Amino acid sequence: MLPRAETSRRPVPGRGGFTLVELMAVIVIVGVLGSLILPALVHARDSARGTVCRSNLRQLSIGAMNYADDNGNTLPWCGGSDRNLPADWVFGGQPLADLSNPLLWKSQSFGLHAESGSLFPYVTGGQRVAYDENIRTVYSVYQCPSSGALGAAVRVNFALNGWVDGSARPGIGPRGVMTAEVTHAADKVLFTNEDPQSMRNAAFMPGDPSSSGAFVDHEGRANFSFMDAHVESLRKREVLRITTPQLRDYFFHAYK
Repeated sequence: MLPRAETSRRPVPGRGGFTLVELMAVIVIVGVLGSLILPALVHARDSARGTVCRSNLRQLSIGAMNYADDNGNTLPWCGGSDRNLPADWVFGGQPLADLSNPLLWKSQSFGLHAESGSLFPYVTGGQRVAYDENIRTVYSVYQCPSSGALGAAVRVNFALNGWVDGSARPGIGPRGVMTAEVTHAADKVLFTNEDPQSMRNAAFMPGDPSSSGAFVDHEGRANFSFMDAHVESLRKREVLRITTPQLRDYFFHAYK
């Protein structure tokens, strides 16, 4: 019998492991790619959130116009903290100090109630609900996805121009703003995407000391809607400009 030939176990060319230098090069390349891709992903995420916010603002603004059509061409009222009048667009509210205390965010009296407000049927198609502090339902159309945990707790992240109430500014009248009498509707602010840290109610008063910076930031812009129902993203310098004492009457007073 012939002796069995021994099997050779020579290494196969090209199947060797990575050297330390090669591994380091791969890690560096992955790091560089990550540093390039991550900002693009963050930008895409923030851009998508801003788009959702503007869409919600647009829907609220159209709802306000539809409300006016059914209510003698009068816009809904902005309301105040727990004022809860029939024409107020949302109900509820809380002291400003409560907004800075996370321990209070889940309390029964915290947050704004969209379901009880005058716009609810026009925005959601649902039935308006009697005010009840135990109801804590969140409706996505009233939310800005960039408003964070506090925004979710407040439940309404948009504020109606505080000068649309009959009692807010001289010359408006007790019924509030009449759409047929609005001048330069494309320039008149209707809703703002207010920073939840200042939302003790769902009314934005342009004369408040914090009003120039009280907005959710979307890549350096703030989202506004106007009394012709269009929506814009304004740069900070433009927000500062329209809220100055010299110009706020033009941009917030419906009849100026």
